[in-house]
Amino acid sequence: MNFKLICIIILNSLVAYYSVVPKIRIAAVIVIVAAISYLRYKYMQTQRATSWYSSFVRNPTQVAVNPIEYILIRAGAFVILCGFLSFLIIVPPVPTPTMPPTPTMPPTPTMPPTPTKIPSEVPPVPTLIKIPSEDICKNNECCNDQWLIQDLSGLEKELNEKVFGQHLVNKLVSKAVNSHIKNKDSKSPLVMSFHGWTGTGKTFVSQIVANSLFKKGMHSKFVYQKIVTKNFPHNGHLEKYKTELNEYIKSNIGECERTLFIFDEFEKMPGDLANVMTPYLENQINSQNYRKSIFIFLSNTAGDEINLFTSNYYRSHKSRETISHDEMEKIISNALISSFGDSIIIKNSLIDFYVPFLPLERKHVKQCAKAELERNNLEYKASTLDAIADEMHYFPDKEQWFSSIGCKTVTRKVDILSEL
Repeated sequence: MNFKLICIIILNSLVAYYSVVPKIRIAAVIVIVAAISYLRYKYMQTQRATSWYSSFVRNPTQVAVNPIEYILIRAGAFVILCGFLSFLIIVPPVPTPTMPPTPTMPPTPTMPPTPTKIPSEVPPVPTLIKIPSEDICKNNECCNDQWLIQDLSGLEKELNEKVFGQHLVNKLVSKAVNSHIKNKDSKSPLVMSFHGWTGTGKTFVSQIVANSLFKKGMHSKFVYQKIVTKNFPHNGHLEKYKTELNEYIKSNIGECERTLFIFDEFEKMPGDLANVMTPYLENQINSQNYRKSIFIFLSNTAGDEINLFTSNYYRSHKSRETISHDEMEKIISNALISSFGDSIIIKNSLIDFYVPFLPLERKHVKQCAKAELERNNLEYKASTLDAIADEMHYFPDKEQWFSSIGCKTVTRKVDILSEL
């Protein structure tokens, strides 16, 4: 009987492993467990039967539990039979992949409705391909006349109305931008370098330029601004920054031929990093895309020299409006050579225009305050403007002609007044 049970266990193990019917596999496992348990029980009984006290219990030959063994053998045989039949009945249909009906499907390709329904179920693909560019650009900014401003005649007027005390800036910037945009065969991008102390209007003018070029102004996706101390803070990562800056210009400049790049605190950019821009500023890349772009560098370099020249000019009792661009350009150029003489951008004269921002007088601070109050629809008196101007510090120490921070904190002071 033990041999039969062992055979039952082996055959049921095969059924449990290979059967494709879950219920038969479970039944086989149950039979296996029961048979093994019974064999163990029988073995224990036999051990006890052969011990020293077996003569006091019963005859060892009476230990076998034949009814249970009989049931296990019959149940195991039944499960084996069911497993064998499952192979015969269930396995054969499995080779259905060779179903001949599938090849008989050719009639279906002749159904014209089927192919026409597929595109309708996936509308985005055909619609994206067939939508006219005019519709795409209706609500999404594109590099076309719908989003690029072609008439820049109002740029000089806007500068004169919003930028105070900077007659050189207003004339030079408007003229440079207008001529560059009108030139259909530009050989290189327009490069302007803004120089002056904090608060004299460098950032503000660059924003006005952006507003004059793009309908979305500074929010245009074709305007890119970098602050050197924020975006390139660690000198130890110079090689990484050089790669990033090159890829940054290359990838963005290809999206639109008219692209505006603004680099703030440019004087703090390492020379080797700034030189990455040299191929784009010179005529070294055989591509028309970059030549309609504009680069603006904002720098405090030469700010002290500009302030000193202006102070001496005032001491000579001359009007600031008589200061010429040629005089300022020499001052800025000399300051750059002494500070950044090794820069390829400076050596190769790749900057088209040096734009000087003169120090602002008290009256200019009041003009800034007036414009900010009106922009916020706030009522004011002359005493309000005087109060804001009085909070500024002025230089030189003796004459007190110019605001040391220009109009930089005027907006903050107006905001405080609006909350009172």
